[in-house]
Amino acid sequence: RVRGMPLPSTLPAALVRRCAALDRDRASARDLPHVSEDEAEWPVVPPAAAADEAQDEYAEIKPEEKLLFSGIFAELDERREGVIDANTAKPVLERTNLPTSELSQIWLISDVDSDGCLTRGEFVCAMHLASCRNRGMPLPPRLPAGLVRLVAEL
Repeated sequence: RVRGMPLPSTLPAALVRRCAALDRDRASARDLPHVSEDEAEWPVVPPAAAADEAQDEYAEIKPEEKLLFSGIFAELDERREGVIDANTAKPVLERTNLPTSELSQIWLISDVDSDGCLTRGEFVCAMHLASCRNRGMPLPPRLPAGLVRLVAEL
């Protein structure tokens, strides 16, 4: 309780986003950010709604981005097998300068069929997630429905 007010039943969206970022980076308790009352977006947003919001943001991939990432995939898929393995994708993903832990999470989220390789669609999604993360968006816990559809299309 703060100043005699009861605790909310759900966390404010700002706090949910910060906690998700901390969990993802495995920060220690001493690294917890301070959330001022001004940042506590009231009314509170249930955590599921905040996650759905992030999912929707990631689902938007621009046609030029899709074309760029498809072109990179075509260059990497020298044998024209339609898939690339982790050793092939790793140097490209590392150029995003994201932490290895985030790149691993991106791989796991994007490898829809969990075969250890990425198809063109899965690679485009991985690069899109990395691009969004570099713009400051938190990584979604799972591949957004719009991107799952993109994997099937490409």
